[in-house]
Amino acid sequence: MTVGLPGVCKTGPEVFEHIDEALFRRLGLPDWSIAASVEGYIAAAIRMADNHAEREALYRRLERPECLDALFEGRAESLGERLYQIWLATGEGALPDKA
Repeated sequence: MTVGLPGVCKTGPEVFEHIDEALFRRLGLPDWSIAASVEGYIAAAIRMADNHAEREALYRRLERPECLDALFEGRAESLGERLYQIWLATGEGALPDKA
């Protein structure tokens, strides 16, 4: 991605599959480039290889520096805030003892 080369990914139950999907969505890549199955992945790869105009448009989009900026936007602290809320909701009121 950092050199502007478009690709396809397969989403699924594994963490790395979710990360790939999230990156593709954050970059605004089309839904068809995110496959839910092996068959869908193959179809997306063939579409990417066969459609020069579509691939070129994606390349032009990804080569812009502001496209990658989307990966670094947002509030990183939101995860910590949410975990803290969950911890408070447990009613424990103190950090758990080390086991």
